[in-house]
Amino acid sequence: KWHPDKNIRRPEAAAEVFKAVNAAYHTLTTNNFDYKRWSESFTIPPMQSLEDVLVMALKGADPYQVEMLLKKRGDYRPHQDFGVNLSIPWNAGSREDPSYHVHTGSAYHTTRGLEDRGKAELGYDGSASGDAYGGQIVRHVETQDLLDQFGAKAQVGADRDARPWETVGGVGFGGGGGGSGGGGAPKAYAKPKGRPDLTSQSEGAREAAEGFNDQAVKAFKAKDWQRCYDLSSEAIRLNPRKTAYLGNRAAAALKIKSRKMLKQAAEDSVLAYEMDHLYAKAYVRAAQAHLELGERATVKLAVQEWEKALELDPDNKSYKEGLKDAQLTWEADWA
Repeated sequence: KWHPDKNIRRPEAAAEVFKAVNAAYHTLTTNNFDYKRWSESFTIPPMQSLEDVLVMALKGADPYQVEMLLKKRGDYRPHQDFGVNLSIPWNAGSREDPSYHVHTGSAYHTTRGLEDRGKAELGYDGSASGDAYGGQIVRHVETQDLLDQFGAKAQVGADRDARPWETVGGVGFGGGGGGSGGGGAPKAYAKPKGRPDLTSQSEGAREAAEGFNDQAVKAFKAKDWQRCYDLSSEAIRLNPRKTAYLGNRAAAALKIKSRKMLKQAAEDSVLAYEMDHLYAKAYVRAAQAHLELGERATVKLAVQEWEKALELDPDNKSYKEGLKDAQLTWEADWA
């Protein structure tokens, strides 16, 4: 109960109690127990092995708790796109120093370094040859990059002859079986065409931007979030000072919910309310994105942004609920 790993918000106090409980046990069970000598050599080992921590993560444990445990063990290799970008291995990044201070010789300071052997095991030798990415461990890869590299037939359901099982219906493929009239291959997403012939300074750019925005609104209503995002991006490129376009892209990014998109939603929304201090929805979207990002600084910003939204619309019940949720998150995790 009092192991520091189970009390990540008060590890020092928990460590004192944990040590006291252990001392009490030895006092009751050991003849002539030498507390002074024992206390000088006593160290608190990690409660879980690295494998245990990974199992916790796979079973859906609180990500914040898993992160803290890995940091304490000295095994944490943070990368903001891990789990979002499938080309990034779990051990990308560099190992942090253990954050729990104990005597030399503790298990916290003797965690075996994984990065030295991790590259070889994963096939990364650091050379320019050997893999398509030039030996790099981390490289941001977009869907279009993969299609350019492997061809359109790499898309799920795009090669009926080679992979017929991808076109026989089931979860994600709509209704219908594998007969002649059922199911068909899902269509690959095609990014909408922009107007590369125009810039924001071109004549007719604003009219073209408005056309892209109209299409973005229709895509959002159809729940085609990625298309809405791409169309809004083109509208912003052609008219970057239009807050409505920023708001539409932020709304789509919030629906997609990857970490990269949440950051974009926050950035667009902050820019929108800096341009228009009365734009309540910009504060709301910024607060939603910042809260979802779940970092100390972003949660604090979310509370402030919900408060500002309520100043602009004091009777809005959803804003009140949003502020309460953000405040509870702040008090539970960071206060």
